[in-house]
Amino acid sequence: MGEALTARRFLPGAHLVLELTSLTLKARGVVAALEAAHAAGVSARIVSEREIAYKAWYAGRGGMGHLLASAAERSTRVRIGGCQYFVGMTEPGNSREPGEGRRDFGYHWHVAYVLDLHYPQPPQDRSQRRAGQGAAAAEA
Repeated sequence: MGEALTARRFLPGAHLVLELTSLTLKARGVVAALEAAHAAGVSARIVSEREIAYKAWYAGRGGMGHLLASAAERSTRVRIGGCQYFVGMTEPGNSREPGEGRRDFGYHWHVAYVLDLHYPQPPQDRSQRRAGQGAAAAEA
């Protein structure tokens, strides 16, 4: 879908709503795709951002170190493709947004994002709008 948007295979004015987490932003391919879309003129807007608990122990016994935020990523957002995101997960008890229950040592923390991706439409002047309306009426 992202490739179709970047290649302009959607109708003008189309939006792609994408949900991902700060865990996803540790993947180089995802970061490269967001950067390529931005370079191609795709506009990205964060619609929603929320820190959520992650039961890493529930995902299995495999290593999770590659998903941990670096020291800088724990407290500083990273610019990717025109937006600023938290990247990776924090260790149990180290929420980025401390609050009630956020010091629970049973959960890692990561951030969920909802993005709106689209090509900005250039504004039409009044003469173009009238011409377009006249052509539509003639076709009807």
